[in-house]
Amino acid sequence: MAGEWRRKPGRRRGMIETRVTWEKLLLEIRNLQNEDAASLVPLMIGTNAIIAPKESVETVFRKVHFLTFELTEVCKGMTAPQRWQKLHRFFFEEKGFKILIDRWSELCSEDLLLKPILETRAGHPLPMTLLLLHLALSIDLPVSLVQARHQFILKYKNEEASFYIDILQNGRLLTEDEVFQILQQSNANKESCDARAIYRRYLEELMSLYEQQIEPQTLHSLYNLSLHLDETSLPILGRRALLRHRLGFVREALSDLKRYFSFVDHSHAPIELQKLMLELEATADVVIANEKPPGLLH
Repeated sequence: MAGEWRRKPGRRRGMIETRVTWEKLLLEIRNLQNEDAASLVPLMIGTNAIIAPKESVETVFRKVHFLTFELTEVCKGMTAPQRWQKLHRFFFEEKGFKILIDRWSELCSEDLLLKPILETRAGHPLPMTLLLLHLALSIDLPVSLVQARHQFILKYKNEEASFYIDILQNGRLLTEDEVFQILQQSNANKESCDARAIYRRYLEELMSLYEQQIEPQTLHSLYNLSLHLDETSLPILGRRALLRHRLGFVREALSDLKRYFSFVDHSHAPIELQKLMLELEATADVVIANEKPPGLLH
């Protein structure tokens, strides 16, 4: 993909060039800091551009920018609590964003990718959460995502109190007692997720979707992004080795397995990885000798 995707000197965090390349996306992931929540929506758009390269990235950035501009304009002169209330009304009432919670078993790419979400105003709770978080930060509200695996609760805290929005209930404002009960049921706490953990969670949702839809090339790109974010993720490394073998990239599959088994005892690995390692060790030399040079592999 031609072009560049980079921050320019002096630009605010999270505001990046709208032209995307694989290399620039990897650079953004490498530079992502735990506190850098403002970069999550641009990262999501960059990831979407890799999945659906024919879609217009500029259009998505323009729509997000317009939402941000519209909200910041109406929030001028408001106190922080007033901005919190306005953010809630703006997103869920005025713009009518809806969370899809009744058909997760039939999840499709349009529910996770930002472009169709902005068009239909409906989608999976995680990208919706990231969009709402992005808007909150644009009006200087220190909002964070609560660390609860199967919940999507945004928290805003000022000097006087903490306030919560439950994304799964289409933005219902929660009391402290309600949050305590929800988190107790989830065995979670009120700690906030850092930006790298949130992006990892988004990649996990995408990987789960494309594993079900059996789209190997897209899935391979997502495995690579996930491993670039966290190279110690051994389950993803093993899954990528299996996928690379199915795609005919024997050399790369063997490399992944050697790295995997340098950390995992052979007898403790999944049986399919044990079998593949034995097979490749026995046949890889012959297969690699006759292997055609791989095409684009990212």
